[in-house]
Amino acid sequence: MDLVQETMTRCGRLDFAFNNASNAEALTISGAFTDMSLTEFEGIVRTLLTSAWLCMRSELSAILKTGGGAIVNTSSVDAQLLSAGTGSYAAGAAPRRRVR
Repeated sequence: MDLVQETMTRCGRLDFAFNNASNAEALTISGAFTDMSLTEFEGIVRTLLTSAWLCMRSELSAILKTGGGAIVNTSSVDAQLLSAGTGSYAAGAAPRRRVR
């Protein structure tokens, strides 16, 4: 189901979108950042970054068709302030802070 299209069908417009994603698995990956597998890293990036991009692509298209609106993306504090063992999570969360 495409929620943006459903909103456009029901309401005729999309004025605001809020994107938030988390990956609890990323927080449980322990050990050195260099020990993380490519599969683990790609899963984190897919959840935290690719998901936001996919949402924004659809949302922005709808918002622009009707004259404008707002999209807010949130990310974890770990995207800015690293703590021990959160490097993998931060790797996926930090880019969300720069998507504009």
